[in-house]
Amino acid sequence: GLAKYGFIPGAVMEAVVSTCDEDGRPNAAPMGVTSGDLRTLIIRPYLNTTTYRNLKVSRCAVVNITLDPWLFYITALKEVNPEGVLPLKLFDKAEKVKAPRLKDAQGFIEVNVIDIKEVGKRGIVKCEVVYAKAKRMPARLYCRGAYAAIEAVIHATRVKEALAAGNVEEAMRLEGLIKYYRDLVRRVSRGTTYEAVIEGLLNLIKRWRG
Repeated sequence: GLAKYGFIPGAVMEAVVSTCDEDGRPNAAPMGVTSGDLRTLIIRPYLNTTTYRNLKVSRCAVVNITLDPWLFYITALKEVNPEGVLPLKLFDKAEKVKAPRLKDAQGFIEVNVIDIKEVGKRGIVKCEVVYAKAKRMPARLYCRGAYAAIEAVIHATRVKEALAAGNVEEAMRLEGLIKYYRDLVRRVSRGTTYEAVIEGLLNLIKRWRG
């Protein structure tokens, strides 16, 4: 079941969901994923996203399991990639579904869409698992910097939404959290990719502000 991949009933698990359009063009984006019964998955993308459009068209996805902040960074904020597009070398063919998987993910859960509803600004996409695999990984020590960087990426996507909606106060609150994580990363993992991710986020926020 899904429990061995870390799923807990009712808990939102952060993953990178990869999809493709009708022509097979790949996309990937960080997404909160839940499972109430540890057999099916619920993905809740915003209706105006590429992920939602692809799920409606191709009716499949891969839930990529990763703790790599860099993967969250480049898939959440496409503008940091060359020409604003995710490089094809990130992707590999999945085993059972048309949607691609991420080569560097630590595990893959391939799903087919069995139901889609629209509630407010989000789609509620119920999926059945058709294939799942985890790579054998060596035991790794916990670093607070990695998780701080991932949280900062998630907050940065919300900063962009808040600024677009004219909610400057909320954007400032979220930026303050990102700066808190930057200070934490500087204490525990200075000079690492984690610090580079957060500095990149803060530079993007300056650009978004104009």
